[in-house]
Amino acid sequence: MLKVYRASAGSGKTFRLTRDYIGLLFDADNPNQHRRILAVTFTNKATEEMKSRILKELHLLATGQKSPYREGLMKKRNQSVEAINQQAGKILINILHDYASFSISTIDSFFQRVIRAFARDIGVHGGYALELNTDQVLDQSIDNLFFDLSEKENRQLLEWLTTYAEERIEHAENWNMRSSILDLGHEVFKESYQHKAAETNEKLHDRKFLSGFRSKLHFIIDDFAENAKRIAEEALQIIQSFGLQLEDFKGGKNTSMKNLEKISGGAMKLTASFINMSNNVEACYAQNTRPNIIQTIQHAYHGGLQ
Repeated sequence: MLKVYRASAGSGKTFRLTRDYIGLLFDADNPNQHRRILAVTFTNKATEEMKSRILKELHLLATGQKSPYREGLMKKRNQSVEAINQQAGKILINILHDYASFSISTIDSFFQRVIRAFARDIGVHGGYALELNTDQVLDQSIDNLFFDLSEKENRQLLEWLTTYAEERIEHAENWNMRSSILDLGHEVFKESYQHKAAETNEKLHDRKFLSGFRSKLHFIIDDFAENAKRIAEEALQIIQSFGLQLEDFKGGKNTSMKNLEKISGGAMKLTASFINMSNNVEACYAQNTRPNIIQTIQHAYHGGLQ
């Protein structure tokens, strides 16, 4: 019998699958029933989540604690609470003592096991290693991308890439976008992307959404830069109003407080020591700083500089 569950994120898929798996464990008198069950997932994260959930629920059942699965098992097996708890304990012990046969794995791990089991039959050396050369795949994909830019359906993409190159030139950055596309392409092979691949791909194919998203990002960046510039200018005014100079702060002529001048000028590179100054007034002055300067820095810090 084939069962198909259609569900969105957070709708209880793991709960349902765990229930089905535990139900299969209880369906047979075989104490090693877990050896006859195969569960396949897409990601390592889902694998660990399923294994942990099953073991946790078996432990709750075995120890007589509250479990959402006990009532269903009692009805299905027509057994008492004590019988279900006792059998859950036996199943849990058998799995833990035979954990290697607790077959919940990703699709690729499962197929690698199959290949290794039949390595001689298919003419593959038993010590083979399976690798995905992502760099080669991405390089070829980028070559194809640039080669097809002249196609009519890629006119919008060509305009985006041209605008991107112009923006990098305007900011005195390398206009060659190949390395940037390569960096972005590596995200596709990460599990964090695969987890939401379907949703992301749908958005990436919506040109109207991409145009609006790009405009929104530019607004956020520009708004952030303007606020940072305004705050930096206010900080410089506070320092001046307390009769201080930037060189009075820790570091002297090389003080990290000079980041304020860079920020007010549009640069957004912050040093660790500058960030530390914003979190700790004692990081704003050196041990050999004159007491009156230390006191003034403290007043400025608590008077709005922080």
